[in-house]
Amino acid sequence: VTGVQTCALPIFIERALRAVADYATCVVVSPRLLEHVDTRAAAVVVNERPEFGMAHSLQLANERIDRDAALLVLPADLALIESRHVATVANVSEGHDVTYPQNATGVPGHPVIFSARARTFIAKLARGEPISRVRDRPDLARNILPIDEPWPYRDVDRESDIASL
Repeated sequence: VTGVQTCALPIFIERALRAVADYATCVVVSPRLLEHVDTRAAAVVVNERPEFGMAHSLQLANERIDRDAALLVLPADLALIESRHVATVANVSEGHDVTYPQNATGVPGHPVIFSARARTFIAKLARGEPISRVRDRPDLARNILPIDEPWPYRDVDRESDIASL
């Protein structure tokens, strides 16, 4: 979450943790945001190099969890996410390598779920590479959920994004 006042950060982190409370949770967080994470609610991995991008954070989580488990990626800046939204995606992920929502115009959203098979490609991402390189691999079986509601897409990047909620 960049460009958002620090006082607003705990609200978004707490919301994301509530949304995934029914699942074993690993939070990747920068040292600057560590104080805002309830370490009792999740395993915490500190990303000492957040400037390396989301792929690096994803790789840290990928290394931390059981290699046979699926990995659900949920950025903390999704302003409207709730546990029922996460369940909507998680409940249809079995048997697929990658599962995620997508709106009618083709915009992918979150959460994204990577199977154990798909996770093998996460470690191969180069610094700064988008996670879409794994999500969109043609050799992976995708389950794309058509969802035109705002919850998979509405993120907070600037202070003005909070005001428009």
